[in-house]
Amino acid sequence: MSFHFFLLFIFLYSHTATAQPTTHTTPVNLGQVVELGTGLRRGVWQNFSVQNGLASSMVYAIMEDRHGNIWFGTRDGGVSRFDGSLFTHFSTQDGLANNWVRAIAEDDQDHIWFGTLGGVSRFDGESFSRFTVEDGLSDNWVRDIVVDRQGEIWFSTRRGVSRFNGGSFVNYSVGDGLASDDVRTMLQDSRGYLWFGTRRSGVSRYDGQQWKTFTTQDGLPYNGATAISGLATHPTAPAATTAKNSTTLPSNTGCPTTRSTPWPKTATATSGLAPTATAPVALTKRNLPISAATTGWPTTASSP
Repeated sequence: MSFHFFLLFIFLYSHTATAQPTTHTTPVNLGQVVELGTGLRRGVWQNFSVQNGLASSMVYAIMEDRHGNIWFGTRDGGVSRFDGSLFTHFSTQDGLANNWVRAIAEDDQDHIWFGTLGGVSRFDGESFSRFTVEDGLSDNWVRDIVVDRQGEIWFSTRRGVSRFNGGSFVNYSVGDGLASDDVRTMLQDSRGYLWFGTRRSGVSRYDGQQWKTFTTQDGLPYNGATAISGLATHPTAPAATTAKNSTTLPSNTGCPTTRSTPWPKTATATSGLAPTATAPVALTKRNLPISAATTGWPTTASSP
């Protein structure tokens, strides 16, 4: 009896870790404020780069918060916040875990979360709190962040997925049913199911109890998923974007598997997009300077 209890204790300890975040208080003059430049106008596109106020032209993540601010996560430049007229930059000097920011999300308490190559940072408007592997995070290289309907926060990394409930981390890996520990992207669908796109092993779906994996044998054109979108033709079947094209994943409601090219209309430098673009924005393997259409907010490409 004691032997079985000992094994159970080891299992629980290896999957759950209590988080004790290290809090960094930012300076009184928070961040570096830069006035918005005029940008480079190319037809209907207006492009912004470092010369126009961005912390870096290599943008990996974009998020609009509840107050209408646009946040840009960059490579080696930290984070830029745009309020419509000014850019404010945050870096490791202000308490950010790392200046390479891969993901940004906002929770139900108006906290902004940043996934970096040095762990996770949480910004409450006044200070940064940092979470790393020492606090229970599965890996410090964080690629994506999702806030689920229960307010819990999920982080995808190279070594599995971590779920944070406000006080502790629960980690999921291949041993729990995940297709691969190398997870690039995540999404929660309209039914509350969580989807995880892996680097080479397909897409996993978690319903809160069981895991199910979809691969090329189920209709994916390629097992490396770079993004998962909820804007599929069927509301309960997210579309996974791979290195080749996109696939609408089958659901247990009988939705058929469909394959189509993800971008019927391609924006290039000829039509006004930033000149480094060589492929449709969401599929390019290069990182592009910000490009903003006059009718909407800026968009950018992410590294696959």
